[in-house]
Amino acid sequence: MADELAYHDVWCGTPCQLGQIYQMPKSYKPAYPELLSQYSHGLLISGDWFMTEAEKLIAVKQAFPKALAVDMESTAIAQTCYLYNTPFMVIRQISDVVGQTNEQEVYEAFWQNTPEQSALILQQVLTDLQNQATTL
Repeated sequence: MADELAYHDVWCGTPCQLGQIYQMPKSYKPAYPELLSQYSHGLLISGDWFMTEAEKLIAVKQAFPKALAVDMESTAIAQTCYLYNTPFMVIRQISDVVGQTNEQEVYEAFWQNTPEQSALILQQVLTDLQNQATTL
């Protein structure tokens, strides 16, 4: 789960920071942070290109050392939710790891278990949200 989201490929010049769109926050925080402790969580960064080269990943990791994962869409969704004052959460499963010698095998194996795992995780998150709502 993401506890913070930012862009890795945005540079709007000063006074913005790397990853910050002009007149937008540097990063976005999801709703329900109290649920995060039960799951792996961290900074998720998004950009406009597939992360397929280890060199690019290394450069992004140097710019965002706390990054846990990279995708292409989560920060755009977070930004839209921010603009419309809508709470959001980001739950991701990692499909591949750049730079591994067996990248293709890891990616293909991912699809074997992902649907069932995703359903179980989502069911648990929804149960946690429901439990939280009943204790308020």
